[in-house]
Amino acid sequence: MKLEIKVIDFATAEYKPSELKKVFRAASTEIVQIAKQMLRSAPSNGRLYYGSGGANTDRPYKPGRHHASAPGGIPAQFTGVTASKIKGVPFKSGEGFFVKSNAFWSSALEYGHATKKEKASGRPFLDKALALRSDSITRRIQDAIEQDIKFVKEKVPRK
Repeated sequence: MKLEIKVIDFATAEYKPSELKKVFRAASTEIVQIAKQMLRSAPSNGRLYYGSGGANTDRPYKPGRHHASAPGGIPAQFTGVTASKIKGVPFKSGEGFFVKSNAFWSSALEYGHATKKEKASGRPFLDKALALRSDSITRRIQDAIEQDIKFVKEKVPRK
């Protein structure tokens, strides 16, 4: 990101990131909503599994057919836990935000994983959600920075 400021007269720049804090808070919420919506509406176009069922601590799942997601695609919804665990957290300083999923398997879904028996490629959902909105978020950040900078004209000392 490039920000260019041209100062013609003697001035002091004062910066208070009030608008920027609002943009980061809104952006984190927006990314969370997009990621959740992508997970909840992802097509199940991968391998077909037949399971015996089981119980997750949050939500039990039923035995029967389950379509997994295809490599590189959005993860298929099975219990909905992954989507429910996504959180957006703005920094306390107001200078940024991060989006995370508290489901313990989220990083394996996002980036892939390998065991001795198999290797699974990633099924990114957080990266894709951010990529969908990166241009508009960048524009809003630039606008907020421009709004937050105030120039106070200084008296020029005469010689």
